[in-house]
Amino acid sequence: MPDVDLDDGKKDSGKQEKEKLVLNGKQVTIDINLGYPPQLVDPEDEQDNTTVTICDTRLCEGEDYDLVVQFDSNPEPSASEGSIRNNDRRGKTTVREGNRRRTYDAENVENIKDRRNPDRYEARIKLEKIDKKDMSSN
Repeated sequence: MPDVDLDDGKKDSGKQEKEKLVLNGKQVTIDINLGYPPQLVDPEDEQDNTTVTICDTRLCEGEDYDLVVQFDSNPEPSASEGSIRNNDRRGKTTVREGNRRRTYDAENVENIKDRRNPDRYEARIKLEKIDKKDMSSN
């Protein structure tokens, strides 16, 4: 495998310096498209594009509830992690994709892209056996 250096020993006179890869004496330029950070598809608040509040009449005590969050991301997410908090903000549970615990099952993020939404993904968490304190507004 050929050696790759980060510097070819020549200075760029007056131009903004860019980090370059040099392969066997020939300059190779690599552009990395970082796109944009993950963004909720339909955020409650355009300023806070990271929070989802559950206000759903299908949320019933003693039943399971599927929380489905769609988001756009470029590049594709390599891992997904979120936090579930109760209304008083004291209780917090960190949820990582693929994890299963006593009260939730977080599935792996699924690519649901189509022609109109090429960067669309879906995260799904099953909240198991909702109890009264989960539904409390205090």
